[in-house]
Amino acid sequence: MRLNYKPEKGLLWQAPVVLIGLMAGAKMKIDVGAVPLTLQSLVLCFTCLYFSRQANLLGTFLYMLAGMYLPVFSGEIFGKEFYFGRTAGYIYGFPFAVILLTAARQYFKDWFGVFAWILMTHAVIMIFGTAWGILYHKMDIDYALTNGFFNLLPGAIAKSVVVSLVYWLTRKYLKTETPA
Repeated sequence: MRLNYKPEKGLLWQAPVVLIGLMAGAKMKIDVGAVPLTLQSLVLCFTCLYFSRQANLLGTFLYMLAGMYLPVFSGEIFGKEFYFGRTAGYIYGFPFAVILLTAARQYFKDWFGVFAWILMTHAVIMIFGTAWGILYHKMDIDYALTNGFFNLLPGAIAKSVVVSLVYWLTRKYLKTETPA
């Protein structure tokens, strides 16, 4: 059975799903080494594959706005403490990751292509986080690259594999149309 799914038709229900998914993903942590793995970017990639760009951007901005007043991010800090904190750059990368992945959907030809675009999406988020640490917090470049990028890379690869496999295996059941 195929469903004719049109992502651009559900902005009013998709944006809250993105918001709730990001909040839940931030609170779910998997301890696998030096850096705990949160599932925010995994949720963001899933929603970018199935929902419209507008819904993802709206949900992402609502998530960022909620973070001004509520502890929706990983950890318990919010507001100015978070937005000027060491890990804020990763959240600043979310809208750019949404734009990249929702634009890339038209180029999906095989599983590896999907995986590569999702991994690039994670790289955009990690580059924003690393650059924030270097530029705003004056971290040493080697330290920022090691702790802000390379330590997160195995988790980004694992999340990219999971998202791309689930997407590739479900695409035949959910006939998606690439939204604007």
